[in-house]
Amino acid sequence: VEEDDYVEMFTNLLQKACDKREQKIHPSFSSIITQLSHADAKLLKIISDNHTIPIIELEERHSDGSLTPYYGYYTKEYSYGDLDTHVYSPYEMMISIENLRRLQLVLLNSHIISTKEQYEDVRKTPYYKSITSGPNHLSERRYRVELTRLGARFVSVCLP
Repeated sequence: VEEDDYVEMFTNLLQKACDKREQKIHPSFSSIITQLSHADAKLLKIISDNHTIPIIELEERHSDGSLTPYYGYYTKEYSYGDLDTHVYSPYEMMISIENLRRLQLVLLNSHIISTKEQYEDVRKTPYYKSITSGPNHLSERRYRVELTRLGARFVSVCLP
């Protein structure tokens, strides 16, 4: 996380910790802050703002029945703030999601009922199109990234 992000998250945490009426503080929050990258924090905020985000994981099925995974989570392009114009690759997105899962802040839900339209924005992205434009036999695994209860509480306490 960039220095300003750390300062803001710790400031929010300390302000809430000093308020005796505030009962949302979990002892793990200060440790979690130190384990977040800038991309992790921005993605966590995006998930919170959108309640959930659709992602697709791709794998190629070969004629012999073997599978080749394409490492990365494909999602529609979200704005990561006015100053941050970098679009995260599927691989970078996967790393952030895996870290947020390790910290128990998000989960991948494959059991939620979603319409095909919710994934159309994902299929329109350049990353997704570049993988699926060839003669590959690809299969999709669709997920929704959601905050856990701990993640929702962390966002409400530490993120602006």
